[in-house]
Amino acid sequence: MTTLLYRVQLVPRPIVIDQNGLPVCNAYVIDIVFPGDTADTILGRVNKIIGPGVAKILVGDTTIRGVSLC
Repeated sequence: MTTLLYRVQLVPRPIVIDQNGLPVCNAYVIDIVFPGDTADTILGRVNKIIGPGVAKILVGDTTIRGVSLC
């Protein structure tokens, strides 16, 4: 299994889909991470997203990291 076979659809709720856009049975989204940075402002430190996110998913008994979002 490779990360190219799966993507995570965020709307209406995070689900794992295959290359045809169909939900994958027995697959779960474990974690979604966005790269971030902080900026100092007058109101204090603010966190901001600086790039595309990636997900960690579980398909059957296999954990796959670095899955792209759509």
